[in-house]
Amino acid sequence: MSRGESRWTARDVEDLLQDAWQYLDAGNFAEGRELARKAAAAQPALAEPWLLNAECAGGEGDLKEAIESARKAIDLTTSVEDRAIAMMLKARFELAAGDVAAARQTLDAAAPALASGELWLKAEAADLRLDAGDVAAARDIYERLTAAYPDEPDAWYGLGMAAERAGDEKAKIAAWRKSLALEAAMPFDEDSAHLSEAGLGEVAEEALADLPARAQALLKNVPIIVADLPSAADVAEGLDPRLLGLFTGTPYPDIANVGGAAPHLTQILLFRRNLERIAENEDQLRDEIRTTLIHETGHFFGMDEDDLKAVGLD
Repeated sequence: MSRGESRWTARDVEDLLQDAWQYLDAGNFAEGRELARKAAAAQPALAEPWLLNAECAGGEGDLKEAIESARKAIDLTTSVEDRAIAMMLKARFELAAGDVAAARQTLDAAAPALASGELWLKAEAADLRLDAGDVAAARDIYERLTAAYPDEPDAWYGLGMAAERAGDEKAKIAAWRKSLALEAAMPFDEDSAHLSEAGLGEVAEEALADLPARAQALLKNVPIIVADLPSAADVAEGLDPRLLGLFTGTPYPDIANVGGAAPHLTQILLFRRNLERIAENEDQLRDEIRTTLIHETGHFFGMDEDDLKAVGLD
């Protein structure tokens, strides 16, 4: 049965969904949404098209349809895990829409489905709880995850985030030190986006070359250092172990006030493994390196986080 005819076979719908997932992965939300809608019309009792449509609608910023599609997927799914996935999706879009109360209700309802879920689902539930301001519940989930998966750095990192929100500096640092140590001991992920040191340097040079000539001149004596991860000493002082970059030293506007600053005391660090973690491909990795470097040069020129956010460099 061809796709141009009025009736669709199960294979037709399967092909539609496969194509829609590929569009979603590529960030082509409009095309993915169109195919998801066709699949939903062909098999209205199937949950997967509604899940796909929710993802694509959310990607396009249509949060109302994303939430409604996720709700339909919840009603239609016959799998406990798929139900949990749909509920996490619905809660995520409710938070994006600013409806914190609805997101908390969804997360409460999802708890039974999550009881036997995989690690990543439980971790996502904890992340969403944290985003919803339910710090105690998030911290409880992370504590149970670290007990069940003591060698999982994500669980320890999340526990540190929850402790930070709770104002527990000692617990935050302890959890983050554990996360860093586990992360540092992990072997290189061959499937992750990766650039050689030379390739990373090339991206950095290109980013700096786009700055005004005066800015380039002022940055000439500021070294750009590539490290795999933040140092254990810095994390022990409270630094986020998943920071992408860091400016250290004296900001340019303050140099005159301290009688001049030795160039080696001022530097910009880029943390390779943290950048690679958040990038899905090499192009995205290059974009992240560029954005992070420009962000940190902003700190050198005396901009704080609010200033950087105002110009889109947060």
